[in-house]
Amino acid sequence: MPRWKVANAIGAGLARTTCEVTLFADTEQEIATAPEEGFNKTIPSSYSKADATTMALDLLRRKAIARGANPDYLELEVVDAMEFNMVRGFFTAGKNIRVMAQVKPGLIHGYDPIAEKIMDDHFV
Repeated sequence: MPRWKVANAIGAGLARTTCEVTLFADTEQEIATAPEEGFNKTIPSSYSKADATTMALDLLRRKAIARGANPDYLELEVVDAMEFNMVRGFFTAGKNIRVMAQVKPGLIHGYDPIAEKIMDDHFV
């Protein structure tokens, strides 16, 4: 008989801290925001998608650590990154940049062998 409740509890107990950040940048208005984080910052009109990616990952790193993630084993990934030109009167007025980053889902570092043993002992 499968022990789904036990498996669910093991997964919840060994899962790493997860969270995400979405950063929006408007180079015409020269502002970057991450609304869920209460973050606003003035940016130059030359701000790029690479700059936004760096900022989103920095915000995410700080958020994950504040939530208890181990900084030595933090795995971050960019889930989506888009850049659109904003056109006004047939000219590019600026760029709208969006970057979403998350902590890569998985187990807490070092617990893979323990999880495998528990699963083998109880579910095989």
